[in-house]
Amino acid sequence: SGLEVTDRIEIFLKKEVELEAAVSENKEYILSETLANHLHFDSEIEKGTPLEFDNLKTEIRIKKIYS
Repeated sequence: SGLEVTDRIEIFLKKEVELEAAVSENKEYILSETLANHLHFDSEIEKGTPLEFDNLKTEIRIKKIYS
């Protein structure tokens, strides 16, 4: 994806009730571990990558933040 391990990012996830609840409980941990400044849930993810785990299908897009 062209990202460096030290890059700051923004994470976009497709809205899914189960996913949103689980991520919300661990949001600060996820942000710190991924160096993400923001994590968003949107009804549609443009140019998203399909993601599937624990019988849950969603989409994710990661955007590099330029300073």
